[in-house]
Amino acid sequence: GISHTAVLTSEGQLFSWGYDEDGRLGHGTTEFTPKPTFVRALSGANIVRISCSLGASITVSNRGVVYSWGSSENRQLDHGSNKDISEPRVVEKLKDESALTTAL
Repeated sequence: GISHTAVLTSEGQLFSWGYDEDGRLGHGTTEFTPKPTFVRALSGANIVRISCSLGASITVSNRGVVYSWGSSENRQLDHGSNKDISEPRVVEKLKDESALTTAL
């Protein structure tokens, strides 16, 4: 993203840092985070793909489960509203699918 960064480790763990005005870091807050911090809500999810946009992030697990969070101003997170989400949530409409990759 423009004002935040996310890194995926070889163990499937996600770390993020930077500005967090709308929950885009996935830490459950909207506070600035100056150093890489583990995204606890994805603990055990074994993430294999990550995409970041200006204010949102989306991931795919090794089982094809899609998670999204951050700014949902245009309902791009697909959680049924335009409210910002500060922690990763499963995209329910895709829960029976096996996603391969992401893009924002």
